[in-house]
Amino acid sequence: MNNIRNRGVLPALALAALALVTVGAHAQSDEILSLDIETQDAGSALVKLATSSGMEIVLDGETGKNKEVEGLKGEYRIEEALAALLADTGLTYEFASESRIVVREAQESSSEGGEDEEDADEEDANEEEAPLELQEQRITGSRMQGGDPTSTVISFTAEDMARRGISTVEELFRQMPWAYASNTSQSSRHFSAPVDVDREIATGDGMGIGVSFANLRALGSENSLILVNGRRVSGRGGSEYNAVNLLNIPLSSIERVDIDLGSASAIYGSDAIGGVINFITRKLYTGLELTVRQEYSATDADRRVMSVRGGYAWGSGSVTADLSRDESDPVNNRKIWTSMDYRDVLGPEYDRRSATTQPGIVCRQRGGFFSTYWLVLPRCAFGAPRLQLPPGHSGVGATVDNFTEELTLFDYVPPQNGWVSESLGLNVRAEQYLGENLMVYGEALFSEHDAYIQERTFADDYIIGADNAYNPFGYDLAVTYAPFREVESGQFPTANDESEHTMQTYNLGAVWRFGGSHELDVSVTRSESEHESTAWRARYHRTEAEPTAEEFYRILSSPDPNVAFNPFGDGSAQSADLSSFLVPTFDFGGRTVSTTIESVLRGSVLEIWGGPINYVVGFEDRTRKIGRNWSWFADRGRDVLDYWADAYAVPEPEAGLRAEFMELGFPLFGEKNARPGVQELYVSLQARRDTHTFNGPQGGIERIRGGFAPDAYQAWRPGVGWVNAWGPEYDTLVGTASILDIEKKDTTPRIGLLYKPVDSLSIRAAWTESFHPPLFSQQFSVEDIRMRDFNLLFQDYLHPDRGADEFVWVSLPLIDAPYDPEIRSEYADKLSLGIDWRPESIPGLRWTVDWSRTDFTDKIADSSNFTGTHPELIAGNEKVIQRDENGYPIGATRGLVNLAAKVSEYLETSVQYSFDTGFGRFTPRLTYSRFLDEYFQLTEVAEPTNRLGTQNGSDRYRLTGQLTWQWQRLAADLFVYYRPGYTNDRPGSCNNVVGRCLTSFQQLPEFDATSLTTVDLSASYWFDNGLRVRAGGRNLFERESPSPWAFSGILGYDPTRWDARGRVLYLELTWAM
Repeated sequence: MNNIRNRGVLPALALAALALVTVGAHAQSDEILSLDIETQDAGSALVKLATSSGMEIVLDGETGKNKEVEGLKGEYRIEEALAALLADTGLTYEFASESRIVVREAQESSSEGGEDEEDADEEDANEEEAPLELQEQRITGSRMQGGDPTSTVISFTAEDMARRGISTVEELFRQMPWAYASNTSQSSRHFSAPVDVDREIATGDGMGIGVSFANLRALGSENSLILVNGRRVSGRGGSEYNAVNLLNIPLSSIERVDIDLGSASAIYGSDAIGGVINFITRKLYTGLELTVRQEYSATDADRRVMSVRGGYAWGSGSVTADLSRDESDPVNNRKIWTSMDYRDVLGPEYDRRSATTQPGIVCRQRGGFFSTYWLVLPRCAFGAPRLQLPPGHSGVGATVDNFTEELTLFDYVPPQNGWVSESLGLNVRAEQYLGENLMVYGEALFSEHDAYIQERTFADDYIIGADNAYNPFGYDLAVTYAPFREVESGQFPTANDESEHTMQTYNLGAVWRFGGSHELDVSVTRSESEHESTAWRARYHRTEAEPTAEEFYRILSSPDPNVAFNPFGDGSAQSADLSSFLVPTFDFGGRTVSTTIESVLRGSVLEIWGGPINYVVGFEDRTRKIGRNWSWFADRGRDVLDYWADAYAVPEPEAGLRAEFMELGFPLFGEKNARPGVQELYVSLQARRDTHTFNGPQGGIERIRGGFAPDAYQAWRPGVGWVNAWGPEYDTLVGTASILDIEKKDTTPRIGLLYKPVDSLSIRAAWTESFHPPLFSQQFSVEDIRMRDFNLLFQDYLHPDRGADEFVWVSLPLIDAPYDPEIRSEYADKLSLGIDWRPESIPGLRWTVDWSRTDFTDKIADSSNFTGTHPELIAGNEKVIQRDENGYPIGATRGLVNLAAKVSEYLETSVQYSFDTGFGRFTPRLTYSRFLDEYFQLTEVAEPTNRLGTQNGSDRYRLTGQLTWQWQRLAADLFVYYRPGYTNDRPGSCNNVVGRCLTSFQQLPEFDATSLTTVDLSASYWFDNGLRVRAGGRNLFERESPSPWAFSGILGYDPTRWDARGRVLYLELTWAM
């Protein structure tokens, strides 16, 4: 992969990781564990069990202090190992989730000997605290010790993800019914969405290369909070939305992924509206493990992964390191579809063959008084015909008579989707005990993702001089040419985009346990993301200062056929040296740095009926700086924009946050006072007060528009050379920006409830309200609010005189508001309810139901996105369209507006049953997921726009079947995924008047896509020498895309609902030493 520079740093990092390691034994399996745990205290034994199983085992309070357990050696299931370790210790355990186990003291049911128990309790309280046995816990949905039992968290361990056959974090979320794939490595370059679906669409650099985001419940990736070990990390460099690039999260470093779709804003921040994703990295590992993986894709999108993990522990501390590297190839589109002509499938309107073609299309170059203006913006002369040689003509010896006005469209399928990429990831975790009750720890996560993709190569709007050896017309021509044959042969350099995304996060902290059950956790986190992108194109225009300009223009007009560019033929007679044609046209650089100081005090106080009250109090102080700059080629040459300094009078805007938070957990009923019908009743109260601060300009600068001058820039005229050219002059900004401070603050409350009428049935319910403050750019601008010198032509659907017509055309004075001092924060109300039933009469059976609803109101959007495309929806918004007392429109404002609502209501139910046979344990599971509602309402009086089952909405429902088989050291998993058909209601615009397209640029007729069923299979086996072999495949029966058309016909498949890698077969080897 010579388009991405090689690094000599990988061997050095590998040696550094290996230096951390001593030889040990480690094997991990969810079902059968090979254990060798010596006799020791309960705490350290449970640490070893947690490390071996991949589960999170949490000790409740002083649990396990001064308790010794017998060792374990042999093969055990996790439940068997826990039962054996905790036998005769007075300890018990329960599963808080599928990957989290809480161990606590067993409660006595009788009160006999009460005085003795009180004396013993008093003695225990006066004893000196035992050393910490577990690292500081990061439990998604709560900061309390042992977690919040009222929260519903979806967890995937590293083993869970491996069994699904995935090798990147992105692939996990592509499989989930509650994650909308709006921005992935296959869709981010093409996807466009309404504001309610996703606002992080190719933002920042406008290219969308090398990024992938999680979009929970189609509420927007900007509203899906990403954490690493419970702490925020920087989003893509230069982006205000702070959406974290999933490609910068190395999967090999992840021990567990927790997803909270409900009510975590009161814990992590007010902007976790769509939900929270918490990546838990690996810790407390001893030994050495090497993994290599090779994936083979039916569409050539192969992937190679290598990772090494090492860890070392000493008496009072440990260090763990993970290093990974992967390489990926792009999708070969031509193995999926072969023509841009979809008329035989979808109808006569669906023809996306290119008007930029080969042989090229030519016309007389425009002249006249402003002829020099058209030198940098080549166009056909008014009334001049567009001509083309017939297919198969080389262009050599052509005469004017050979050209025809009957143009032949070119059927060109873009060769690639996705990109050639290399990723490097390094994660290090170290901890050291200083005495018995104080632990300090440090974490570092570094990742880099480099991407390269070939683009369509066009030679558009070239001016071919009259002296060109292949020009038979005798005058200058404007030419549009697609050098497909030259690109395929390597003669014409390929247009391409490339990017580099890096993220580095450092965290230092200390945990101090005191007073028996209290713990203070203080940490400082610094996270920095950088992003650089460059676009290379065969640009039609050069400036005199560019080094390639002289050669470029010489080739376009050369009378020598061995030198001249030949855009007239089919590419078979191309002799020119075209290396100077490809130049950088766009550069982007972005940087985001966030620094967070957090202090958390947690513990338990005041014993009440069901147990002690759990509490958390703390504060968070966070700053975030964003830098962004562009460099692009304009008519005058290269323009450079320091985005923030030029548009907002600050080089790097800084947003601050101060937050105070608390949690209280009240065990009203528990083991001590359980009674028939109330085995457990737990109430959780949480609140977080967020104060966001911003500093920036609101007006003070007047923009004076530049004129249209005859010497605005220099241009090349064939046969003459460099001349002055007509063009627009730069605008002038006059005045001094008015800088002021803005503060947005509010409180996020949460109430949670856990009720167990019997031990086998749990019912959870929660409510919360959260908010998302406006972005910096939505509150500030150096320019004043001003009246424009033109009117807005608007279709008024509420005009009092519209009569029987749907609307009346009106011309309204237009106010341009680049900022809005009254813009409100976005708000969300969230309700959730969950049921978990594990009947004691049927061991192994489990049934769960989870329901949640989010009402997202006051969403911020630019009104200009709706005045033209959806005037019927925006007509009733008085901030956009002003009316007199009789309802007649009198003016319009272009700027930001708070919209009414986006509603998402979701239900998921799952049933599974585990049973043992002579051939091992089987666990079938069936999950039904359904979106009950998903609609967008622009104003309170507007009709809701239903998104369910449409191109830009979630599937109405999904079915997932899973069968797990475990027999000794052999494990296998079968997955069946079903998603129903949907309606593509945004297929794009008509190109021509044909069929159902009555006018050009009207919406293409919608069509229905088919359903999709895919089957995945994986299997693994552990050998005695520590070698594990895992093999499998995804989409084994190679099912095709449910839609043959996506993104206005740019792709012949829909990558938001179908993985274009097709059938993927893989082999993975892991050697644990």
